[in-house]
Amino acid sequence: MLKPVAQERRNAASPSEDPAAPRQGPENAARTGGTGRPGGTAARIGRWKVEARALYLALRHPRVPWYVKAGLCLLVAYVFSPVDPLPDFVPVLGHLDELLLVPLGVALARRLIAPDVLAECRQQAAALEHKPRMAAGAVAVVLGWLILAALTGWLAWHAGVAGRLGGVP
Repeated sequence: MLKPVAQERRNAASPSEDPAAPRQGPENAARTGGTGRPGGTAARIGRWKVEARALYLALRHPRVPWYVKAGLCLLVAYVFSPVDPLPDFVPVLGHLDELLLVPLGVALARRLIAPDVLAECRQQAAALEHKPRMAAGAVAVVLGWLILAALTGWLAWHAGVAGRLGGVP
């Protein structure tokens, strides 16, 4: 009984609040991270995801110069490489290279890509953000693991039967 009244009070516009101002809705949730405060952690992560996807789309764009594409490929290889020039167990320098080189590489790539191309890639990335994801890749991975598990089980069972029969398959 008290909850609906409290909810109505929260939803009602106060006299000092502008009734024409946009309320926290689905269209504003992405900008504010769902917290009502612009620039929340979730909003920043969402922007990073869109920016990373935009840079990926820029790699495939025909108007991006080859040297920018090569630099982005080297940056991605550096991030995902198991070989680190400064190992992470070195107290400060181990993580400092990732904290400096990756953002500098991304900033350099964004400066070298034409602004209209980057804006187009950002629009495509934002459109892909709300597109439902296909489960075909996940299904393929799960099927692959199931087939591998079945093959391992069959081999183990076959080896056990052969061992009991004196080595005859």
